[in-house]
Amino acid sequence: MSNLKNSTLLISTIFSAARSRGLWYGLTLSTILLRSWLRRWFGEHHRQVSSVAMLGLFCGGIWMLRALLRAAPPADALGLVSIPVIIALGLTAIAVGLGHFVLQPVLTRQVWMRCLNGLFVAACVAGLGYLAFDEWRAFYLAAPAPAVYVALLCSIVVFGFRDVFVWFLRSVLIRDTGVLELADVSSLTPEGRHRVAIHEAGHAICYGLTTAVPEDAYVCIDTDLNSLIVGSVTIPTPKDPTEVTKERLEWSMLMTMAGVAAEHHFFGEKSLSGSGDIASMSHLATAYLSAGHGEVFDPSPADELGVAANRAAIGRLRDHYAGLAEVFIQENHSLCEEMARLVEKDEFVDCSSMAGIVGNVVLPDGWKRTTWAASVPTIPFQ
Repeated sequence: MSNLKNSTLLISTIFSAARSRGLWYGLTLSTILLRSWLRRWFGEHHRQVSSVAMLGLFCGGIWMLRALLRAAPPADALGLVSIPVIIALGLTAIAVGLGHFVLQPVLTRQVWMRCLNGLFVAACVAGLGYLAFDEWRAFYLAAPAPAVYVALLCSIVVFGFRDVFVWFLRSVLIRDTGVLELADVSSLTPEGRHRVAIHEAGHAICYGLTTAVPEDAYVCIDTDLNSLIVGSVTIPTPKDPTEVTKERLEWSMLMTMAGVAAEHHFFGEKSLSGSGDIASMSHLATAYLSAGHGEVFDPSPADELGVAANRAAIGRLRDHYAGLAEVFIQENHSLCEEMARLVEKDEFVDCSSMAGIVGNVVLPDGWKRTTWAASVPTIPFQ
């Protein structure tokens, strides 16, 4: 029952990620989760298992295309328009399977994205062909040469609009418009992988500053960068705005700054991976100050002086929580390392595994644990 519940929670988390960040992120999270399971099930042999699966995918694509060539030609509209889709699926299987063995990770993810684009265009063309089949057949029976000529012209026009089809697909795949091309993100080096693990561990151990771990909490890293971010830790937010209290906002700001603080503590410098955290911190600080906590803040400044005052207030709040995060990471140096090792090893750490570590967090003098809203389901520390 417990395993079923955990599986349900993970599936719910994946769907939630896909809805909020795009289908591509949901697919990426599924890939990371599958890879994590392979690591746990097969240990040091997980790479061989992945290679066998990719070889099977490659062979399956070849078999699909050979079977299509040997099959009897279909006579109905549905059978005819299914041919380009089957060809696209076969080519996708061959490209993804072969790419696993011959391409670098940064190129592999490009193949995946372009295969998805090709599948979508093939599906759109097949749909148009199905809708126009009866009319075109009647046209061909009446005038074969003009029918072929018009079909050729229409194919050229549809091919010219393929990028339009792809942009509609991208609106579903990627909700983050800050990065318009996946090629804008580079691949991780082994050193970068370790740095990202430390960064995300800094975020994750902040759950130990609360009274329990939310059921949808997880931390992950994507070493192949099939997503627009290299790591992620969930920060559950109650749907009821009245449950977003002062103490919970303060915890969120501290957690947001803890990743950068962990990098600075362990490596003596900060990297570009904290840029998203800084942007999130600005949003949290704006909400915090607008609610009347801390300094005087004007939500609608009338002039540049007011804008400058707001920015200065946000900057001071950011620096304050950056300092608190540094103190927290220093107090929990070994725990952050332990979490980072687990993240680096499994790439996906769920709430149960997280609860076994963060319950040992050391609270600096005078700090109190943050409570969760009643609408946020949690599990106790283990």
